[in-house]
This record gives sequence, C-alpha cells and structure tokens, in this order.
Amino acid sequence: FIGLSDPTRYLTNLNPSRTFSSTPFSFQDVTEPAEPSSDQVEEKTPFSLIEKHISPQLYKAIVQKPFGYHDMSPVQSALLSDLPTLLHNPSDLNSTTKDLLVKAKTGTGKTLAFLIPAIESRLRDLKGEAERFTTQNPNSSQHDLFRHMRTYENDTTGIVILSPTRELATQIATEAIKLTSHIKDFGVRLFVGGASKSLQLRDWQNGRRDLIVATPGRIYDVINSNRSILNNVGTTKTLIMDEADTLLEMGFKDEIDQIVQHLPPKDLRSTYLFSATISQEISRIAKTTMKSDLKIVDCVPKGESNVHAHIPQFYTVLPSPEHQLRHIFNILAHDQLLNPTGKSIIFLPTTKMTQLFSQILMSMRRHLPWNVTGLTKIYEMHGGRSQSEREHTAQDFRSGKGGGYQVLVTSDVSARGVDYPGVTRVIQIGVPTSRDIYIHRVGRTGRAGKAGRGDLVLLPWEIGYVSTALHNIPLQPLPVRTLNEEVSDLVKKLDESGEGPTIDQTLFQRTPQRGNQRGYNARNSKPQSSSTTRKVQMELPIKPRIDSLDQNLSENIMPSMSEESIKDSFGSLLGYYVGKSSDLRTSKDTILNGLKQWATMSMKLPEEPYLSHAFLARLETGFRSGGGGGGYQSQGGGYGGRSGGGGGGYGNRVSESGGYGHRSSENDGYSRNRTATYDRRDRGSSYGGNTRERSSGSFGRFSGGGGGSSSGSSGENY
Repeated sequence: FIGLSDPTRYLTNLNPSRTFSSTPFSFQDVTEPAEPSSDQVEEKTPFSLIEKHISPQLYKAIVQKPFGYHDMSPVQSALLSDLPTLLHNPSDLNSTTKDLLVKAKTGTGKTLAFLIPAIESRLRDLKGEAERFTTQNPNSSQHDLFRHMRTYENDTTGIVILSPTRELATQIATEAIKLTSHIKDFGVRLFVGGASKSLQLRDWQNGRRDLIVATPGRIYDVINSNRSILNNVGTTKTLIMDEADTLLEMGFKDEIDQIVQHLPPKDLRSTYLFSATISQEISRIAKTTMKSDLKIVDCVPKGESNVHAHIPQFYTVLPSPEHQLRHIFNILAHDQLLNPTGKSIIFLPTTKMTQLFSQILMSMRRHLPWNVTGLTKIYEMHGGRSQSEREHTAQDFRSGKGGGYQVLVTSDVSARGVDYPGVTRVIQIGVPTSRDIYIHRVGRTGRAGKAGRGDLVLLPWEIGYVSTALHNIPLQPLPVRTLNEEVSDLVKKLDESGEGPTIDQTLFQRTPQRGNQRGYNARNSKPQSSSTTRKVQMELPIKPRIDSLDQNLSENIMPSMSEESIKDSFGSLLGYYVGKSSDLRTSKDTILNGLKQWATMSMKLPEEPYLSHAFLARLETGFRSGGGGGGYQSQGGGYGGRSGGGGGGYGNRVSESGGYGHRSSENDGYSRNRTATYDRRDRGSSYGGNTRERSSGSFGRFSGGGGGSSSGSSGENY
C-alpha cells in the first residue's frame, strides 16, 4: 500500500509553457482557440514540479526508466499545472474533481497528460480504501486487510479509456503499462476486436482490472455479455474519451451513450474528453457526460489551426497518369537525400492499391539513393493482413529495426492516433476519404516538435478536391518539373562531393533451434538471434541508377506485375471514387475514363479493363440500389452492394452475368466474399480502415495474450 503525498497541496510554482484558455464550459460551439497573452514566454516545464504530488513509483517511470523524460510538452504542462484539482481525495468520499475538455492535436503528448492524473487517482483510491477498512475494523489483522484489498482491487476498475481505433487503443495501453511498470500488480486491460472473445473473458478472471482501454464496440459488447465486467465498469472513477471527434465521426455515439449509462453518475466520477475540435456535437456529448463546471483547456493557440500549419504541405496534379510512379519515386528519393535515416508513410485509398503499390515499390527501391540491400525497407499494412502481421509490422517500422530508410505503405489503418517516431515524409496517393482523414494522415509527421513534410499526389481529374474539401489548408502546388529539378540538384551536389552519407546498419541473424521440440515448449520457445553492426556508405554516383528507373519500369517492373492485381485495384478504385464525384467536381464518366487511363498509362495494362453494359447502367444511377448490378452505395454496402444478385458488374468478356469475374463469376459487384465492406454502420465491416468487430481482447500483465493493433475482418478489402 503505497504511501502518497498530501492531495490538497497545490502547484503554486508551476508555470506552464503555454497556459491556454481554462474557463468554465458554457456548452457553446467553440470555433476559435484562446489567444495567448503577449507576455507569455515559451519555457520548458520540468516534471520535477509535480514530484510531490504523485507516487514515487509513477514519478520514477516518468523521469527514469522507461520514459526518461525531463521536461513536459506544452499540453502536459497545461494540464498538469492544475493537477491537484484532478486528483481524488482518499480521505473524503464526497470530494469532487474537475472535468476537462481538452482541445489538442495528435502528437502533443496528451496520452501521458491524461494517464498521470488518472492512474494517480486510482492509487489514491486504493490507499483510501485501505485506510477506511483499518479505521472501521481496528481489530483486523494484516491478513484481513490483505484479503479485503485483494477483493476491492479485483472488483473495482479505476479508469475506463475509450478510443476510436484498435491501433490507438493498443498504443494507450502500452503507454499505461510503461507508466505503471514500477507499481506492483497494476492491471491494464485492452478490449478490441481480432482476438477470441472466450479467451479474453477467461483472461479477465486473472489479476487486477485497474485500467481498461477499449474501443466502444468492444467494451459495449463485453459489458452486455459478462456480469463481472459490467459490475467493474460500474465502479469507474475516471472516464476518458480520446479523439472524441473521431469517435463521433465513426458513428459511436449510441455505444458511448449506452456505456455511460453503466458508469457512476457524472457527479461521482472524473471525465476527460480530448478532441482536435470543439464542435456542436462535442458540446452536446460534453453536456450529457460531464459536470457543468468543467474546464476547457485549449492547446491550439490562436492562429494555429488544426491543420498542422507547421508542416510544409504540397500537392501535385500530375500532367498524366504515366507520371505517377516516377513522381512518387522522386518524392522518396528527395526525402532519402535530405534524411538518410528517415521514414516515409505512403497512404493509399484501398487495400488492393496498398498491396499493388507495395509490390511496385519493392521492385523500384534498388534505384533509390540507398540501394544497398536492407537499407530501404518497405513495410505493408492494411486490413487484409492478420493481427499478428500488423503488430509486427508496426513494431518494426516504429523501432526502425536495422537502421537505414523505412517506408510504410498503408491504408488508413495508420492514419489516426498511432505514433510512429521519426516520420519525415507523409505521401498521400489519391484523394482521402475526408478532410479530417487528410489532416490525421499529415499528423503522422512533424510530431513532438520534429521536422516533417506532406505530399499529396493527384491524377488530373482529382484537382477539384483541393478546392472543395481541402480549402484553408496551407497546401502549396508542386509541379512535377519542380521536384525533378530539386532531386537533380541534390543528386548532382552529392555526386560531386565524392562522399555519400554513412550510417550504422544492424544485421540480424537467426540461430536455428536444436533438437525436435514439440508441444508447449516448441510453441513458446523463441529462436535465438544475434546482431552485428557495420558502417554503410551511400554508393556514388547516384545519377545513373536514378536515370535508369524509367527504362526498368517499362521493360521489367510493370510487365512483371500481375494483370489480375492491377484489375483488382482498378475495381477497388472505381468503387471508392464513384461516390465522390461531387467532391471532385467532376462527372462519373470522367472518373471512369480517368481510371481506365490510369490502368493503361500508369499500370501499363495492354488494354482498358472491360465493363459490362449492366455495370455501366448502374454507374449512371450511382449504384444506389445495391441489388442485381451491385456497386457502390454511399450509405452502406461496398463495391458490390448489400443484396447481391446476378446482373451487371465489372466482369470479363466471357460472361455478362456480372461481378468482377475472371472466371465468369456469378457474384454481383466486386466483393469476392459476397460481403459488403464500405459501410460505417455495418458491424462486419469498417469505415476508413477502422473496424467495429463485436469481438474483444484483453491486454496487460495478466491477460496472457490477445489484444493488439490489427484488424480482423476489415472493410478495406474492396
């Protein structure tokens, strides 16, 4: 039972680097952040100023291992400056704490900012319960106290954190485990899809349940199917909703309302709500879930909108589709020359496109400045990959395993919330699903005060999206020729210098297992590995291999690509774009013809993909019926509609029966597994790569597995 400091002590000497507006909430739409006073000075706030107000074990994790931080970020400083009002008083059962509505961008350290007071409050609650038991039972033994506290620890949950995506939820759970690494037996549980529900419910019975991190659909499901979890959630002292704007955008309002009904009344708990914007929808949910005297902490100063204005952002409208691959290559080469150990994330709109471009980039990489084996690593991530594959990919990309330059080719499963340190370039190919998705994608770079850059690459018919959906975003035009000249200048300068950059490359070698192990030991034994580090220098001259790319693309790389994969990607793009004609300010015919040109000019198909007459008829009506001809539905289903049927579709020339059928398929639309995909309300599908399965997982020191950051049945598979 950890000795804690006096919770009534105030931080009179804490001077946050930026104290944004901190005023009572009037439940009105806040459109402008507060303007900092002119005499404010950017000063670093050390964590040592809160040392006396949190447990020694918590403080040790922050300033020593595993975090090793000395100074707070501005968001942390703004929140923790008011730390005493956020902490429960263990000696007063009726004490109340302030609720917080925090306007903050991603990548600002907000996770630690809300975990510190939440976990400290849980520790104080446990200490207070031990003191109450001793006071009420003066003749009890230490064994009695131990038994009582074990029951209390297992039957109560201090913190529930709701997150919109499994990736962000996993990241929060990981941070919570690191923060409590010096606190004995503190239990962190993660409930997300992609794991056996029965296994996670069984694991729930083992160990403490101090903190739950969950996506709304998962926790709503287990609350309604497990009495123990329902009872624990009913004891929650702190509710945290992270990325609340995204939670609402993804349609989780109903689940949130139901979850809140099972929590203690808002006057008996603390509620923190974090959002990039404070809209009317956020105001309404704040009014129903938070105390009326809550505080707004605005961490987006006036004049700095939530469009990552500090990140240089460029868009390129390609003269024709045949420039696409070369321009993407030039963006990567440009970043490699400026940041030899950097990281790029390439976002694509569909799973099929992600798979295709991963293959193409794997073949192109030997022409890049880092052409040494293993020094340009290509990672692929999308909803079609298994949970364990996505976990390993995210970890390898995050850690920069082996050194060199890293490229993550991904769908929107990596767009929101997930932190990949050191990302120097974000490349978006094609238009995003929304303005918010664009912003969240760009937010993967330029984090924690580091430099970064964003590039948006558009086909000629996509230009309308910039003026309709991306207005007021500081995008600068970047012609193809301008980037070509910039890359040429950098290459010439480096080649003339006669000395390329040198980095340390770590080589890993796996040692085979001895013997023939079987059963449990074989499943749980880890292969031995060793590593060596060597100095590697960029091979000069660079110009010849960059200049030879175009010839290799036309003669070797593109002819080696599967025509079926290209046609699959064409079909997925058609399903994705056909509902965006108004945002693009163009017609469906223009979109269709533009995608045909992309298939032949960029992907080098010998002829345009064939579309049946029935499919074209569906295209004219916007695919709204979703029946015989299938196709895109803006409010449900996917590229193939909900109901299936026999008519129309993207088929081959052998059959007019419809469907994307290389083998005269009877299926309707594009969906090979006959399921709808692009539907934000469908429980078996996803929206923008963020799935809403009804299965659950757990994560923590006692879970014995489960959880993770990957999608199971993803709606990206169109």
